[in-house]
Amino acid sequence: MQREFIGRCVYCRKSDLDQEPGAFHVEHYRPQKHFPNLATTYNNLFYACSTCNIFKADYWNQRVEARIPNPCDDVMSQHLAFRDHIIEEQSQRGLIAIEQLRLNNDNSTGYRQRLHQDVLRLIDAVIELKNKKRTSSNCG
Repeated sequence: MQREFIGRCVYCRKSDLDQEPGAFHVEHYRPQKHFPNLATTYNNLFYACSTCNIFKADYWNQRVEARIPNPCDDVMSQHLAFRDHIIEEQSQRGLIAIEQLRLNNDNSTGYRQRLHQDVLRLIDAVIELKNKKRTSSNCG
């Protein structure tokens, strides 16, 4: 399952490489409390960080429009959009996901901000390396 979800939480997209061992769980999209018959149904099981799993808990709403979007069945860009380190809702279901999973809490936004800064540093390092190569090839 970890490989199938590319080592990322299906909801907040945190990488398991940045987390403590055991910080990721098998999450039941349709909670076991309400759907015990789906407890081992594979398409109901997702790879999620412990934070999202805890916040989601047994949340379920019978009305589709009031549910957290299903990351494997729904087009997530219709519900959520990343803007720098903030996740913005694109639909009512996206807002429910943001609120229920606390996708914009300080811990999550801080993680995404650090990740964004790391990417910018890598880009700067690549540009600097290319400039050094260009300069050294002009001297030779």
